[in-house]
Amino acid sequence: MRIGLLLEELIRKLDTDKGLVIVETGTIRNAADQYANGDGHSTYHIALLMKDRRADKHRFYSIDHETAVANAFLIEKGLREFVTLVRGDSLQELARFSAIDFAYLDSANDAAHILAEFKIVEKKMAPGNAVVVIDDVYMDSKDVVKGHLVIPYAREKGYAVLIGGGQAVIKW
Repeated sequence: MRIGLLLEELIRKLDTDKGLVIVETGTIRNAADQYANGDGHSTYHIALLMKDRRADKHRFYSIDHETAVANAFLIEKGLREFVTLVRGDSLQELARFSAIDFAYLDSANDAAHILAEFKIVEKKMAPGNAVVVIDDVYMDSKDVVKGHLVIPYAREKGYAVLIGGGQAVIKW
């Protein structure tokens, strides 16, 4: 996980007066120190940013099929109040939101699944204000990574796509 683009974009969004709905798919899966740069630790960094920015008007949801590790970790770090953990299938849970202002899609190492998440989120975001960040988008890799299907889809739709540090920011 490289958090540079994620946090840059989120800071821009948090500075708005509007209460935002921030949604992440994939949460903390391993709390050990050696996994602090991966395994869903974006949850920690987003929660920390919410606390530091006193972003109480915004709501942050983290969706995963298993949330026990994240729950314990966030309690230990004093950040649990800044995250609503949602246990369930990301596709089903994303569909429940009426609107999403910022999305970080990082649930599965499955390009088709991430594309399916993106298509759900796409319908719930307002044009001109939509920001989606995708992790693990090394497009020159021969391995299937999360962005292999989303990036071409987004470009075909005419969305702005910025790739850097293994992440993609998609705006429309």
